[in-house]
Amino acid sequence: MIDQKMWREWIRSKMGLVSQRQIPTELAEESYLLERNELDENYLPQALDIDELPRHLVVYLYGAYGNELIGYVVTNGDLEAMYVAGVLVNGRLRWSELKGEIE
Repeated sequence: MIDQKMWREWIRSKMGLVSQRQIPTELAEESYLLERNELDENYLPQALDIDELPRHLVVYLYGAYGNELIGYVVTNGDLEAMYVAGVLVNGRLRWSELKGEIE
């Protein structure tokens, strides 16, 4: 079963790989229920077609180092499907994954 803890640990490991930094065990965490048109396209991979996403999404954000490093996971409300995940370093997308496709 997929849960929020699993997403947190998975994106935490990606944050460490991308940034080459030691990631704290405790991350700043926030989650939001958004409509797809509320997503900021500047932080998403170009290959993502926002119009193909469901109308309502849950976005989990995880931050470290004063939010110099942010990981995010965009899922459905049941946490059963991951649509896109990414790692931002200083506000720039450095890694992303689309439904299992690594960019």
